[in-house]
Amino acid sequence: MRAHAHPSTHHTTNPDVDRPPHRRRSLRTIAALTVTVLTLAALAPTPATASASAGPGTTDPARDPAVIARWNEVAMDVLTPSGRPLLTQPFVVATMHVAMYDAVVAVEGGYRPFRTTVPAPPGASSTAAAAQAAHDVLVAYLPASAAVFDAALVESLAAVPDGTGELQGRAVGQAAAAATLADRAGDGSQSGPVPPMRDPGPGVWAPTPPATAGLTPWLAYARPFTMRAPDQFRPKPPPGLGSTRYRRAVDEVRRLGAAVAPERTADQTLVARFWADQPIAQNQRALRNHAVQLDWDISATARLFAASLTSLGDAIIACWDAKYHYQLWRPWQSVPTVEPGWAPLLGTPNHPEFPSAHGCVTGSLGYTLSWLMGTDEIDLTIDAANLGGLTRHFPTRLDLLTEVGEARIWGGLHYRFSVDAGLHLAHRVVTNNLSRNFRPVE
Repeated sequence: MRAHAHPSTHHTTNPDVDRPPHRRRSLRTIAALTVTVLTLAALAPTPATASASAGPGTTDPARDPAVIARWNEVAMDVLTPSGRPLLTQPFVVATMHVAMYDAVVAVEGGYRPFRTTVPAPPGASSTAAAAQAAHDVLVAYLPASAAVFDAALVESLAAVPDGTGELQGRAVGQAAAAATLADRAGDGSQSGPVPPMRDPGPGVWAPTPPATAGLTPWLAYARPFTMRAPDQFRPKPPPGLGSTRYRRAVDEVRRLGAAVAPERTADQTLVARFWADQPIAQNQRALRNHAVQLDWDISATARLFAASLTSLGDAIIACWDAKYHYQLWRPWQSVPTVEPGWAPLLGTPNHPEFPSAHGCVTGSLGYTLSWLMGTDEIDLTIDAANLGGLTRHFPTRLDLLTEVGEARIWGGLHYRFSVDAGLHLAHRVVTNNLSRNFRPVE
């Protein structure tokens, strides 16, 4: 189904004009991946709108799709300021959305369960099922915030008619949460063993000062949601330090990604700063806003979030596997070897260079939306809290993927080959996930 009309801002750059000529091959690669995803997505049925289940202009409170995005917001409102390691947070949210999805489809049908088949009597409330599942997962991960989640559960259930349907729905949600938590127990997403570090030397990554260890390195060993193993889609090695491709990539980030870069335009600087927002919170705000715009029913909305978050989790695991396997140095280390005193525009995230994490993370969102919507015209608006809520609009997935890739170069954080590898990795993760999971009932 195509998204409903939605007012939006516009790009402040024209990617076709501002893109350097040597970007064309990378964009052809992205375009080819687009064809693959859209061909497969065309096989899936179009999700129903929310109004289809309750009559024109109405939403049945016992099966209200708004409950899905609301609990995403509740989770992120607690996680974002919590101090919990940033890249452990998506696994909490993903587990919550898997439980919500399995609870909702137990009641509503339409799609295959992801992990857990829960019996649901006729008349059970899918709103109650989703809310209870979310509540129980979050309390298990974040018991200190149980009072917040208890209050949110009361809020979610307030509109659901009292009676058997509510009680049955809550029982379904409890069962789905318990089974999902058992399935993800000991998954290594919150802590675990750390990969061995390479000996220092040319080309070898070092933690961003003043840190002495990398960010959440144990995620390289975490148990995926849908992949066979973290290294299932490990990219080929980055180009060697003596290669022409490597030297060109270093020179590009030297020229365009410096703290002071005469070749970088003011708009490019703004774009780089836009994508320096906290990426997980930014990603989830965009997903919530897009869910409102799509206006799908509760089953399709639960699927949207569960598919997006499991793809995100696996993209992070696959990305961290590659990062800590190759441990390639960052531009802040490499560029000063050819231009002493060089510094990047933005502070460098504290993990190895290859592949780009934003390519993996934002790429997974873009590819998932294209797959589930059945179109490259994703009509996505994203805001940046670090820039006072400034928004940028992306009519197509290609617009999104192009900009996020350029932004990491303009920020002085990545080489172009790392951006391309991150986007390609995201494509493989999403294709693997959605070709096997979250499928309609035939």
